[in-house]
Amino acid sequence: MIDLQWLSEQLCDVLHWQLADHDPQHPDAPEVPWAGRRIWSIFLDLNATRTVGFAPNPISLVEIESWSRLRREPIRPFELEILQALDAAFLKAARVMSERKPEEPLGPPMTPSLFRAVFKGEAPKLAPSGRKFSIELFDAWTGNYEPPKKADPLHQ
Repeated sequence: MIDLQWLSEQLCDVLHWQLADHDPQHPDAPEVPWAGRRIWSIFLDLNATRTVGFAPNPISLVEIESWSRLRREPIRPFELEILQALDAAFLKAARVMSERKPEEPLGPPMTPSLFRAVFKGEAPKLAPSGRKFSIELFDAWTGNYEPPKKADPLHQ
């Protein structure tokens, strides 16, 4: 008889290892126990179809029941408990990863001078509104607009 608590912990260890971007083929990688291969396979199938809003959503009992019915493979109560434990571990890891702050900013903040330098006086052809976009429009939006000075034909 296999200890179901041990099996659940072993599968969660494998999940944590893989979510930490470790190589599953590494010699120190935890292996999926033989007794847990079916549950692991079911979890991977269900996880691949997980819905995501602002964060990953839990795997619902309806999804699990649908998986079982479509494949004509009944899920036993102990397997359901382990699937729910794996799902809870996945959601916790996803929450921790989303709360991490980036170590370095992705780049300098966008300023009018940086915008001009990037586009060298040329902006994308159309703004999301469908209107032509220009440096002058960007400057007007940021409050740095100065109308172009017209050449005075008498003082050239």
